[in-house]
Amino acid sequence: MTVRDDGSLSASVGISCTGATKSQGDRAYRFEFDCGMTKYSLDGTLSADGTNLTMKDPSTDQNAVWNRK
Repeated sequence: MTVRDDGSLSASVGISCTGATKSQGDRAYRFEFDCGMTKYSLDGTLSADGTNLTMKDPSTDQNAVWNRK
């Protein structure tokens, strides 16, 4: 997943997706994905040092941690 300075995003998880991020305050964000045939949103929290993003999968209620490259 790539998040750009303007808040737009792109991701490839088997299919290509585009979308946008929206700040929810205090390092919390909503990620809105458009993958063509499906659209979905995930909430995430950025670590204080900005290196890790924790997102909760609403279908499984499990957390996934993304690391900044």
